[in-house]
Amino acid sequence: MSTRLAQTLFATMTRGMSLREWERSGLLYREWALYERVARDYERVVVISHGDDDDQTMASLLNPRPIVIANRDHLPVLDYLASLPARIEEALGPVESAVVRTNQMDDAGAACTIAGWLRHQGTACALIARCGYLRSQFLAAEFGPGSPQAADAALIERTVIGMADLVVGTTERIVSDLAWRDGLSDEQVRVVPNYVLDDACILPDASRQPGLLVCVGQLVPRKRVDHLVRAVAELHHDHDVTLHVIGSGPEEGPLRALAAELGAPVTFFPRLPHHEVLDRMRRASVYLQASALEGHPKTLMEAMACGAACIVADSPGLGNLIQNGVTGLCVSGEPQAFAYALAGLLEDACWREQLGACASQFARTHFGLDRVIELEREAHRAALQLAAHRPRSNNTLIRWCPALLHRQPEEIAGAWAEAMEALLARLPTERRAQLRNELARRDLAA
Repeated sequence: MSTRLAQTLFATMTRGMSLREWERSGLLYREWALYERVARDYERVVVISHGDDDDQTMASLLNPRPIVIANRDHLPVLDYLASLPARIEEALGPVESAVVRTNQMDDAGAACTIAGWLRHQGTACALIARCGYLRSQFLAAEFGPGSPQAADAALIERTVIGMADLVVGTTERIVSDLAWRDGLSDEQVRVVPNYVLDDACILPDASRQPGLLVCVGQLVPRKRVDHLVRAVAELHHDHDVTLHVIGSGPEEGPLRALAAELGAPVTFFPRLPHHEVLDRMRRASVYLQASALEGHPKTLMEAMACGAACIVADSPGLGNLIQNGVTGLCVSGEPQAFAYALAGLLEDACWREQLGACASQFARTHFGLDRVIELEREAHRAALQLAAHRPRSNNTLIRWCPALLHRQPEEIAGAWAEAMEALLARLPTERRAQLRNELARRDLAA
């Protein structure tokens, strides 16, 4: 029996996410699998959710059953964050020791609020900032590196990293990018990859359907599903193929129209329960993914674990997961490249089986839950050790920069005013007025 790491594990969910939404997406048991195992090192697990009272029902389906603190009153974000300490005290009573773990970087508000409050009380508390993908990088690719969307996402990431004891990324590339950008030392970062469940790890068998192609994911421009539709349209005159696209998003209408225009044999499915997605992957001859950018894509890892031969675009997040010619095929990403690679695989069943078997072995060895859970536990232990030696201070979300000490007074004033205006712009109108009044009362208003 393992020694308890801390009394309480706080799991803060990604922005807008809830246990009910996990259930609707068919992901509840997949996502909870890690917490079920790591919960053995804690007395209780507390989920900070963006849902409502429905999450209490979802919690009753989980083992162990978590305590859920949700935004049941649908408060504005800032008001909800301000209410968290009181809600936690009401639900839990005293917190003796804790680890706060973000599910992604963009749930920084709740994680930082809880960690800052516990530290202010003198409670032993470690904050783990987990990054499955760099949202600022994705938004920079979509809207431009100088866009407000990318800048706001980067601000959130830097906020939680600044308060974190340990930063966890799902790939070496993500960890390296964060360490370089935010000046993190080796001891402040860990790699803990995404995982595949045991029921995903099934090797190819006779039930695999020749010509069945599968693609799973959000239907958004970054996924470039239109490239797959065009590839299948080019291919189907000479090969008996059907592409199953599983997912939803704003591109669904245009993609359906494109498939109809080209006469491509494509069938669209909404988001399916996880076990149904795995079943499609087990029956597929080839799994396809054409994304321009990914973090550490779970669907590709699961397709590999299920033994499907995979063809992916040679793009960040995909190309480094597939070893070309060994565990799958990497192509340039253009429709013609996918069509050419598909034609070769569809005509060679032995090659498909060999690629699928190697992919399954690789995924099970490197991303099986048994291996990942040990890396996760080691990360929790490391975070607690780092937290124990963290300088005691009143950690807050607004910090002064020591470099300002070496600037001229007018430069300091300008930087302060710019930062204050940026803060005020993010507040609701009523709270903005309240803050201006309070600053004026303290003779701090510009």
